[in-house]
Amino acid sequence: MVMSTIWTLVLSVLISMGLALGQDQKSVPEIPVKVGASFFQIGSDHFLVAHFENFPGWHTYWHNPGDAGLPTKIAFSQQGKALLLTEQERIAPKKYIEEGDLWAYGHEGAYSIFFKIPSDTARALETPFAVKASWLACKHICIPGHWEADLQLAQSKLEIVKSSPENIAQIDLSSEEMQARFAMLPKVAPWPPSLDLTLHEGTKEKELILFLNFPRVYEMAPNYIGKPLLIPFPNAPFNFGHDQWYRGKGPDLFGKTVLEWDGQYQDPPLALPTNGRFAKALSLKFIFYPPTGEAPVVIEKMVDHFQKGQLKELDSFYALLHKIPQVHAASAAEDQKDAAIPPQDEASASDEGEQGLLWIVLLAILGGFILNFMPCVLPVISLKLFGLLKHSADAPAKLWRHNMAYVFGILISFLALGLLAVFFKISGQTVGWGLQLQSPRFVAIMCILLFVLTLNLYGLFEFMVPGGKILGNVSIKEGFIGDFLSGILATVLSTPCSAPFLGTAITFAFTRGPLEIIFIFLSVGLGFSVPFFITSIFPGSMKLLPKPGHWMEHLKKFLGLTLLLTAVWLLDVFQALTDGTLPTTKLAITLTLTFFAFYFQKNISKKFLWRALIFAMPLLAFTHLLLWPNSTSSSVTPSSGLLTEKQAQGLNWIPWSEAEMEKARELKENVFIDFTAQWCFTCKANEQFVIETEAFKQMAAEKKLKLLLADWTKRDEIIGKWLLSHGAAGVPAYYVQRSDGQLKFLGETITLEEITDAIGP
Repeated sequence: MVMSTIWTLVLSVLISMGLALGQDQKSVPEIPVKVGASFFQIGSDHFLVAHFENFPGWHTYWHNPGDAGLPTKIAFSQQGKALLLTEQERIAPKKYIEEGDLWAYGHEGAYSIFFKIPSDTARALETPFAVKASWLACKHICIPGHWEADLQLAQSKLEIVKSSPENIAQIDLSSEEMQARFAMLPKVAPWPPSLDLTLHEGTKEKELILFLNFPRVYEMAPNYIGKPLLIPFPNAPFNFGHDQWYRGKGPDLFGKTVLEWDGQYQDPPLALPTNGRFAKALSLKFIFYPPTGEAPVVIEKMVDHFQKGQLKELDSFYALLHKIPQVHAASAAEDQKDAAIPPQDEASASDEGEQGLLWIVLLAILGGFILNFMPCVLPVISLKLFGLLKHSADAPAKLWRHNMAYVFGILISFLALGLLAVFFKISGQTVGWGLQLQSPRFVAIMCILLFVLTLNLYGLFEFMVPGGKILGNVSIKEGFIGDFLSGILATVLSTPCSAPFLGTAITFAFTRGPLEIIFIFLSVGLGFSVPFFITSIFPGSMKLLPKPGHWMEHLKKFLGLTLLLTAVWLLDVFQALTDGTLPTTKLAITLTLTFFAFYFQKNISKKFLWRALIFAMPLLAFTHLLLWPNSTSSSVTPSSGLLTEKQAQGLNWIPWSEAEMEKARELKENVFIDFTAQWCFTCKANEQFVIETEAFKQMAAEKKLKLLLADWTKRDEIIGKWLLSHGAAGVPAYYVQRSDGQLKFLGETITLEEITDAIGP
């Protein structure tokens, strides 16, 4: 990119020289740029100031000149040694769109560049020192300019001892004029909290794409028409292309800029990291023009990684937005008072934006609906349907209330999950789908809760079955509480499962702002609730269910078995989460004492004192279990039990690490990467129907596949951050790294054909 910029500049100069030969010489001013220098003091701070005044209609260039041009440079020296002065921020530039769609950033008219003098240097300036300045002045042609002068500070006044050329040093400003220009310099400001910036891997080699989201711009500035909000400083090793801004239906503004990685030109050279994480955080610094017309400021964002694998979804979203035409920039003093986007453009933008937002919401709703049929939640959904059968003869209003209590429990739970995701994102921690199942204590509580519900279904005690009417002496009011808690339980048990479309929606949510995260999570909850909305809105659909009868008692026993099997599965997950066998033994003892307590109060004694003593035993065991310092690892562990199980299936799985990926890349090996967890039901289904089949084993042998396994059963920051930066919000997630080093994300559901196609011939 550096070479292309050089060739663009050379070509521009050659064209300008050709045009100059054919131009009337009167159109070229004798002095395109006048210069001057002054000493300036404000408070206790002292400055050397270089002044420039461009001929009307001509401009010189800023730090970042854009596609072509040269930045204005000033250097001070004394007796051949550089004077170390601190340059202040230059006045905010304007953007020029020149012939051939070349973008440039620079200044028209008069401006000054300020250099702060260190306190230990001020006295040395009483001895003559030199200034050298160079620039490129452009209009219809470009003319390079330079100025060299000897300066000397005498009684707080800067004198020009010698100047070359002599006729251009014509500027001498008063203290008041310099103070006015100093006040126009942009101040450093915090990064706007509402301006969301994410960096993504592009489709070309050494290409990155910067995505920006600026909410409520059109509420703050209804007439905004595409003047630049951000002008980048020279941000090595990033080379900025042209930014493009988009508008959707609402007041939000979206931006997209292609960046080229120029790390190979750094000293020492910097390679674009294949894992998406920079060796150290890099700066993205901009001049920010607030859309409401306030003075421009300098903002900076440090980035330590770029995301991989989400570009397709983002490009699909941006394709539905309205592209805002680019216009020349306003200067710092100008107000954005131009006409708004024409009504027909705004209307089309609204339609396209609505389609984009609707697409994301539909993915979330559809993914939530499919969750109802995943094995994680079938036991609880079955219990709810069991409750619906009990209410099939009730009035529609009562059926509506029971279903709405269940739906409310779901929506409250998804709202809580969304808020938790926002909290983790704001605090800088990684978050993924099903993250709570990486907590041994949470899994232990869920295991005991499901075991207690199992004992209820087998008649050891009378309790409100979620969605049930009345069992024992429990009142109708508690039935609604049972429905509400049933909705919460269904939500919690749904998180080990992923579903088609759900992964895309959740991953996209984790890249957005807080309100969008919460909105998408609520959309998933809405989709999860759809079956119960249907039975509420169309009570006649209850006729499709079988009529209540004695068979329901037998069904209740079967549902009890499904809950018991779920509890056993959670016991296995708990064992995988904890080190050693002692914690699992404690949980098993707690379950046994729980069973004995309920059996005792049902069949042996109903006296309160005896029951209190008996129930104290599982309660104490449970308390001791929760207080036990369960040890979980925080890194990828080669001794993973899940790894051992997978190796027993006859394939040579190796623990995943970025180092193993890099080693395979150097050896030009094809790699299949499986991100999985012991608690992930969808992972188990993919293993059963694809990964552990003879066809997969044969394909792996033919393609000489290197198999890497990342076990996310336990919380692991390395795996979590890698997944988020490569387009996945949780497990399962499958990737193929080809022998040429190209990484391809296969999603959360796979087929043998997809894996084979991704690997290639």
